[in-house]
Amino acid sequence: RSMNLNQKDVSVEDVLNISPQFVLHNLSVNTENSDFGPMYYKENLVYSSAINPSNFHTRVYHWNEQPFLNMFVGKLNTIESDIKKLGEFSKSINTRYHEATLTFSPDYKRVYFTRNNFNGELKRDDKGTNHLKLYSADLIKNEKNGKEEWTNIQELPFNSDNYSVGHPALSKDGKLLYFVSDMPGSIGATDIFVVDVIQQQS
Repeated sequence: RSMNLNQKDVSVEDVLNISPQFVLHNLSVNTENSDFGPMYYKENLVYSSAINPSNFHTRVYHWNEQPFLNMFVGKLNTIESDIKKLGEFSKSINTRYHEATLTFSPDYKRVYFTRNNFNGELKRDDKGTNHLKLYSADLIKNEKNGKEEWTNIQELPFNSDNYSVGHPALSKDGKLLYFVSDMPGSIGATDIFVVDVIQQQS
């Protein structure tokens, strides 16, 4: 039956009885650990996964006893509604700690991503907490081998050692960057913030 969900007397049963509009598929790249944060990258999909890309000792994040998050890339298969795992997204971006949730500039020449407060050294605040930060990287052609590589990794200027910023998302035109933070002045535990993107990679 048709139903107006704006009515005040809508019940849980009413919501559960809505006809299905989507079909969910369990992708073959899913693991027993965390897999999330997909973002289209040209004909591929980049996503975060708590799997160990190394054949050596697996380092475990003790809050959930899973490997640290890194970013991987998969080939979209629209016919089979699945993803074929291709490997790590970028060895220069992935570190031994968490990397997750990313967004690309409209020309795919710049990426913004979330990482632990780590840039060669893991930093903590005065309570011992290691916060999340946002970083950018540029896709630059290596003059020696001719391959494009993600380099020029930099922190964004509103990062802090005392609170977290993460989960970036760019507007379609690439001029606005949205992110989540628990910085002082937040109304909730975390809020959504937006900043202008002043400098863009040409």
